[in-house]
Amino acid sequence: MSHGIARAFVALGGYGYNSIVIKSILILVLLLALAAGAFMTRPSQADFQNYMHQQNSGNGQLSLKGLWNDYELENYLKSVTFHDRVLWVTVEKDGQRQYTGAFGHWFKSSSAAVPAAKPS
Repeated sequence: MSHGIARAFVALGGYGYNSIVIKSILILVLLLALAAGAFMTRPSQADFQNYMHQQNSGNGQLSLKGLWNDYELENYLKSVTFHDRVLWVTVEKDGQRQYTGAFGHWFKSSSAAVPAAKPS
């Protein structure tokens, strides 16, 4: 009798489990882990401000050009809108996406118009 049950399990695709179901569950678990990682590491508005200050910092010397760049940057930061998309963050200005933040990084959009530090 036990040989007949074993043959039935083998005929159903294995030893009591379906490999397609196991693969699907594994893919779902990995997808949930990826989504949890994106949710926990999405950058904040303060992270964007720090990022922009680092990108705009010149040679570290105090100058009128540096003060003007800081003034432009602060005006830019006041004019952008942050949208939290649960797994990522978008930064928009005048309805156009400027930056996208995901996994602790900022990605510049092709339409981004940001005041940049000019080499001295």
